[in-house]
Amino acid sequence: MNKLFKQILRLSITLTTANLLMSCSVILNSIKESKQPEAKKVATAPPIVSPALKDAIHDLQDLKIKSEGEYGIKLREYEDKLKEILPVAKVAQGDEEALAAMKSAVEGHRLALEFWQCDHLTGYDNLHQCRDKALQGIFNKYPEIKEQALAIAQAESSSFISAGLDQQSLLEAIWSQANGDTAIAHQIIYPPLDVINTATEEK
Repeated sequence: MNKLFKQILRLSITLTTANLLMSCSVILNSIKESKQPEAKKVATAPPIVSPALKDAIHDLQDLKIKSEGEYGIKLREYEDKLKEILPVAKVAQGDEEALAAMKSAVEGHRLALEFWQCDHLTGYDNLHQCRDKALQGIFNKYPEIKEQALAIAQAESSSFISAGLDQQSLLEAIWSQANGDTAIAHQIIYPPLDVINTATEEK
């Protein structure tokens, strides 16, 4: 009986000692890890892009500011600006997301200009035939604009969809979409400073 008791006691002491050693090892490892300095965050560098992409986004940003400004933008100025942007946008290269957003913005402005240029025509039928044709491209790109425009047109009961639409409201709806794409492209090319700066360890 005494022999069995001694064996149990020895086993108990052995297990207790092993548990204590394991606990000490865990504590020491925790202390060691807590003393290690945090790894520095890797800086996120701006994407590599072509000068043409930067120029196109810069010009689109100008259009965004003017179209959203108090005095807006005139048709002639809009035409001239897009004549400058379109050839530059065609040769632009670089970050895929920025490039896609830029091209989407350019296409939106091109569609808006196509609709707006119908003002050069004379005669009610000629004007609205031109506008209705331009609307097809706008509707294909912006289904949400199509839904609203068709609802308004049905209420007007006109043979021309565009006859029931306010020109300025339609242009502003397109610009809102195009300017949103411009903002995305601009943010990618010119990220905030806190994104590109390397974070250093706090002392």
